[in-house]
Amino acid sequence: MKKTITIIILATLCLTATRAQDTTREVQEIRAEYNLLKSRIEGQTNDLVCLYLEDNKFDQREPGARYYNEKIYFYYTPDERELKIVIVVSQFGIFLTYAEYMVDGESLVFAFEQENEDKEAEKRLYQRDGKAVKYSVGNKDENMAENEDEIAMLNKKTFQMLRIFNAYMLRD
Repeated sequence: MKKTITIIILATLCLTATRAQDTTREVQEIRAEYNLLKSRIEGQTNDLVCLYLEDNKFDQREPGARYYNEKIYFYYTPDERELKIVIVVSQFGIFLTYAEYMVDGESLVFAFEQENEDKEAEKRLYQRDGKAVKYSVGNKDENMAENEDEIAMLNKKTFQMLRIFNAYMLRD
C-alpha cells in the first residue's frame, strides 16, 4: 500500500514538473517572438506597416471636462495585411494607460497592460492556441482559474482591436 502511494506521489510530481517546464518553454518562445517583433518595429524595417489612429487629437472637450486622448498603433504585414501587434496609449485626465496585444491570426498570444506606470499592477498574459499559459500581475504569477474574468477581458479587448483593424482593412 505504501509503495502504491509513493508511486502515485512521484508520478504526480513528475507530471507537475513536466507541465511547469512546458509552460516555461512556451513563455520563453512567446517572449522571443515578442522581442523579435518589437525589434522589427523599433528598427523601422520595411516588413511591417503601421496604421495609426488618434482620438481627440485636437483636445476638443466641454469646459471643465477632463482631457482625453487615445492613440492606437496597428502593426501589420503589408502584403497579407496580417495584424501582428496593437499598441494602445490612452490618457483620461491624470490616468495614463499603456497596452500591447500581440496576435497570431485571430488569437491573442501576449497581452500587456499598465496604468500610470505602476509596475505592481501591470498585467501580462501569455497564450498559445487560445489557451492561457501564464497570467501575472506585477511580475507575480496568478492562478488562472481565479482570474478567468481578467483573462477574458484581455481577450475581449484584443478582439475589439481586431474588429477595428479589419474594418479599416476591408473598407477598400
